[in-house]
Amino acid sequence: MIALFARVAALDVPTVAAINGHAFAAGGMLALAHDFRVMRADRGFFCLNEVDIGLPLHPGMIALVKHRLGQTTLRDVVLTGARIGGTEARERGIADEAVPASEVLPAAIARATTLAQKDRGTYAALKRGIYGDLVSALDRAC
Repeated sequence: MIALFARVAALDVPTVAAINGHAFAAGGMLALAHDFRVMRADRGFFCLNEVDIGLPLHPGMIALVKHRLGQTTLRDVVLTGARIGGTEARERGIADEAVPASEVLPAAIARATTLAQKDRGTYAALKRGIYGDLVSALDRAC
């Protein structure tokens, strides 16, 4: 899983996760590995429930959540196992958009389509610059 997270984070193209239901544990981590996240507003939760099932996070997972989440949100999702719905996920910076169920995939595709028009080489260089430390931490953790 850690290698998959690293690969998604390091892709030299824009990545957008379309979250149309629950994103728990590794599913939530996979969503966080993407550049952007579009989540269903009305149903489904983002949840890192490892604290409730007795599994400490792998060092690579820690690197990912620390890179993607603000301190308060990081604390809340990791230490409490809070289930966070789409609207709250957007408010907390977990998701970039929270939309009705029928709009999740179209919104994700629209975002990806707009980003795909950017120069790929420049986009890749910018991602390496802002995510390089994350990808290195994930690679070391594999």
